[in-house]
Amino acid sequence: MSERAPTRSGSHIVIAMLIVAILTAAGFGYAVGASVLQSAVEKGIEATLGPISFALSPFNLFLYGMISVSIGMAVILGIVFFLSKYDTASLRD
Repeated sequence: MSERAPTRSGSHIVIAMLIVAILTAAGFGYAVGASVLQSAVEKGIEATLGPISFALSPFNLFLYGMISVSIGMAVILGIVFFLSKYDTASLRD
């Protein structure tokens, strides 16, 4: 008797990749915020994202990285899910 090795669904792998991408963007945002924090505070620099203005700080750029990558990935994933509903093999018959 041979037992089959456990397999993972492709969606679990995609979700793991999305989480890693979001956390990486958040980490880079925090690092950039930490590196520009002193000069930004001295100069009173603010960033704007559409109608929202915020001061540059490690936490704000951490959130900005997480939110921007999350929105971008959600749009891409939504397009992929939408297009995956169409099976081209059944359309040929």
